[in-house]
Parts: sequence; C-alpha cells; structure tokens
Amino acid sequence: MHPVELEERRKSNSELEVFLHKQLHRMKSNVGANIPNEYAAVPFESFTLDSVYQLDTGLTRDPVRKTLRRDMVGALEAALHILNGPKDKDDPQYRKIYSPRDFFEGIFNSERDKGSLYDITFRDNTSLDFRRLELFRPFAPLQNIKEEAIDTSRMLINIIVPLATRLDTFQQFMNNFREICAEDERIHLTVVNFGTEKLNEVRRIIDTAARRMRSRNFTLIHLNEKFSRGRALNMGAQAWKKSNVLLFFCDVDVHFTVDFLNSCRINAQPGKRVFYPIPFSQYNPDLIYGDHIPTLEKQKVGHNTE
Repeated sequence: MHPVELEERRKSNSELEVFLHKQLHRMKSNVGANIPNEYAAVPFESFTLDSVYQLDTGLTRDPVRKTLRRDMVGALEAALHILNGPKDKDDPQYRKIYSPRDFFEGIFNSERDKGSLYDITFRDNTSLDFRRLELFRPFAPLQNIKEEAIDTSRMLINIIVPLATRLDTFQQFMNNFREICAEDERIHLTVVNFGTEKLNEVRRIIDTAARRMRSRNFTLIHLNEKFSRGRALNMGAQAWKKSNVLLFFCDVDVHFTVDFLNSCRINAQPGKRVFYPIPFSQYNPDLIYGDHIPTLEKQKVGHNTE
C-alpha cells in the first residue's frame, strides 16, 4: 500500500475511534437530558436467556417475546468472551468459568443518534454475588453501502382484487383505476369474482372500462363458491402465465395513486423482499365530513408504510 494511502487510513481510523468514544460518553453521561415530555424518554427493556420483555407493542399483543434478537445474542456471547478471557493477576486454577446458565438478566435500550447499551448481569460464585458488564454498540457515521439506478419502465404490476357482490365499491375502484392507467400503463388488473349473482354486472363494468381505456390488460376469474380472500389471491397469482410480474394483492375498497405503485416497484425485490404497507383502517369520511364529503384528493387522508 502506498505510504500516503496508509497514513490516510490511519487518520480515518483515529477519527472514527474518537467519534465512537464520544458516542459512548454521551450514552453513559450522568447529566440529565432535556426532553419535551415523558414520552420522549427512552426506556430500558429487559431480557432473560429465553424471553424479551418489550414495551414498544404496548398492550396490543403479548409483551413477552420468546426469542432473543440477534444483537442480544451477540451481546451475551461478547460478555461471556470477556468474562472468560485471560485476566491480569488472576490464577486460572481458581477462576470461575462462566456459561449461559450463569446469566441472570439483562436490560438494554437504543437511542437513534447514539447506539445500543446493554447492561448484562451474571451470577458469580455465591447467590449474593453478581458480575455486571456494560456493553455499548455505537452507531457510527453513515456509510455508503450501495448506490444504484432503478429503472421501473418495464416493471409490470398485476393488481389482484377479490370481489363478491360489492358493485358500488367496485365501480368506484374502477373509476380510480382508469385515472391511474391514464398516467401509468404498466398495470394489469385481475378480478376474482365469487358467485353468479352479480357476475354480469361485474363483466359489464370491466368491459366498459376496457373500451374507454382501449386496453386489454384485464382478467376476470369466476369462482362459483363461498368467498375466500386467500383463495382469490392464490387463484389470481396462478392465472398469470406471462413474464415475471409484481403482484399487488389489493382489496376493492382501497384507493391508491401512481406514486404508491412506484413505491411498490421500488421497495419490492424479486426473491428478496415484499412491500407490505400498513394503512390506517379507522378512517370514516362520513364521521369527519358529514353530508359534504369532498373528493378523495381533498380529503385529509394520511398513510403509513413499513
């Protein structure tokens, strides 16, 4: 390696080490931080060898998780490695060898601008003696992992919609679908209809939309059986026989935009990752606006995706 490059690398490592020490000092600082309210405080969560007692879910589900996260397992392994490592002025003959069975409990918290702090306790030689280690995993400066250009021009989306008798809702869905297709033609619609009661009306709505759009990107699958959303999605996915396509499992009462479809294209990765947006389901425009409901574009509709 060239001497100049070696010196620059040493300088970079030194700067990183200084930064990490600063992060550790901030994390362990005994000086109280000014926070706007009690909700801004970052609590500690506790864990044992086989359970995590988490707070972020509140009472929406069981707060006890039966598996440790990978970072917790790594912290435990690191703590055991430190405890069982060679010590100065220590006679190996009388030194205790710690194992996972000696682990008593641990607490941890993570702050987004600092890192994760693990406070881990082990039982020592007697029932009244313990050994505690504090381990810190700092959040280092941002590193550029990958930069890539994403070409969505050939990413076709097949929207699969289960349907059973909801004609008015389906008509609204098709009105929005036509508007979307006016801006984005990389869409195919697969409707899986259950029952024969409204089949002709469903077919008429689709045919009318196809003529107005001058498009053949429609598939209607008829199942004369009891409605099942899972079966509809499965049948719709299996019906696609062409090239690789992005499947969008959608309910008939969902309103989406062109930007949302592009989010699907960007966030989904074949064989690696699915895009699973979580919409708010407690919004009722009748309660918000009463008898004068504005258009969807003017309504105060929020969204949340994860």
